[in-house]
Order: sequence, then structure tokens, then C-alpha cells
Amino acid sequence: MTNLATIGHNLPPTDAEILADKLSENSVKDIQEMNILLSHDVPIVETEEDAKQAVAFIDKLKSLRKRFEATHKTEKAPYLEMGRVVDGFFKGKIESIEAFQKKYSSPVNAFLTAKAEAERKALFERQERARIEAEALAEQARIHEAENIKDTANDLMEAAIDAENKADAINKYATQAKNASLAKIRTDSGIVLSQRTKWVGEIEDIGGVDLLKIRHFFKEEDIQKAINAFVRDGGRELNGVKIYQKSEI
Repeated sequence: MTNLATIGHNLPPTDAEILADKLSENSVKDIQEMNILLSHDVPIVETEEDAKQAVAFIDKLKSLRKRFEATHKTEKAPYLEMGRVVDGFFKGKIESIEAFQKKYSSPVNAFLTAKAEAERKALFERQERARIEAEALAEQARIHEAENIKDTANDLMEAAIDAENKADAINKYATQAKNASLAKIRTDSGIVLSQRTKWVGEIEDIGGVDLLKIRHFFKEEDIQKAINAFVRDGGRELNGVKIYQKSEI
């Protein structure tokens, strides 16, 4: 075991620790060879003989890497298979629940939408009544002003302004309020149900998507992957990209 127990420690090794030790034991010779090979200095190649010796060394590195890759594949295979079994067992069940939940939620969502629209309509009606009231009060204020009943005219005009402000406030709320604020349902158990509103974007024409506006949201590795595909497809000119023939052994 590579992990030494401390004083008073009587816990058994974890599965991960056991596996790490097992992998080390199974690859002990390859690890020893790796340590020896990686301790070499990078060669200075000035002659063809130097190049031949370097190539022979590179071949050892390649052979060792392939052995590690083969062992890696062999050791990981049963865990991959077990992972697939676990994924398959739960994935279908989770997807079935999600699909049915979405289907079951559809009429509730429609009800909440209708409830919110009804509440919004009622708010606009209140706003209209307040507006009409404000106009009527303003008209009465003008009449009293014409009859030189100034105190009453001032009171009526202030009331008209209050009614107008109320109408504006109701209109602003009705226009800006989200459905979650307008329609809620509370169950007997205390669950509060409302709608969540969010902005989404759906592709209508893939060719018309303005990629320049969203380029900052691409990861560099995603862009590099697209560039590699572009070059493999024969692309040889691309702004911001150096495309050239790279030589390697």
C-alpha cells in the first residue's frame, strides 16, 4: 500500500486507494522504464547518426506509450461497461419522468397563463377607470375654476392628478409585471406554484445567424475544432488564423 496509516488509524483503504495500488503494481515495469526514458536529456542532432539514435529512442517512447494506452483501455473497460449499465438504468427512467412531468404540467401552465392574462386585463381596466376618473375630475376643476370657486377647483385638480398618477402606476405595473407576480397558486401543503419567464433564442435560419455577435461566447477549443475541420475540408485562408504546412516526425 502506498498510503501509510497514521497512529490510531484503523480505517480500511478506500476502493479508490485499492485501485490506485493495483494499477501501480500491474504497471510497475512500464513505470520503471518510463522513469528511465524520461530522465534522458533532449538530444543535440547534428549528424545523420545522431538522428538515427534519436529515432530509435523515439520508437521506444512510442512503444511504451502504446503499452500504457493498451493497459489503460483494458483496465478501464469494465468500469466503462458498469458505468453504461448504471447510466442506462437511470437515464430512461429520469427521461420518462421528465417527459411525463412536462406533459402533466402543460395544462397547469396554460391555466397560469390564462390567470395572469386575466389579472393583467383587470389591471388595465382599473387603469382605464382611473384615467376616466382623472379626466372627469379635471373637467370639474375647470368648471369650478370658470365659476371662480378656486378652493374647490384646486382640490378637484389635485384629486385629478392623484387619479392620473394612479393610472400611470397601474399601467406601468401591468405592462412590466411578469406572470410569476400576477398568477400564483398555493397548495394546502404550502407549495407555491408560479411561472418562470426567461428569454430564449431559437434558430430559425442557421445560415443567417450573426456569428460575430456571439463569438465571445464560444470556447477557444470549440473555435479551434471548427478551424481544424475548415482546414481538413480544404480551407486555406481565414482571417485571424495562420494556416500552414506543419512538419513533424
